[in-house]
Amino acid sequence: MIFFVNANVLYKESIEAGLSYRFNNSVSALFTLILNKKYRIGYAYDYKINNAIGNFNSHEFILHVDFSILRNTRWLRHNKCYF
Repeated sequence: MIFFVNANVLYKESIEAGLSYRFNNSVSALFTLILNKKYRIGYAYDYKINNAIGNFNSHEFILHVDFSILRNTRWLRHNKCYF
């Protein structure tokens, strides 16, 4: 059984930060800037706790674009889930 814990915080609808923990496997951190409520750019780092086989830590760059193909609203709305 794999156990995950995740938490994200949104600050003033323009900055998102988060942490994630995968039991006995890895710890991750995320930082994202929200531009024009339609674009997000960010960075995430994943640190493997158990490096017995090798170093499999990762760096990830994030580019999120909301094309709004099937709806007329943007993804960033009050009282709505963002993920």
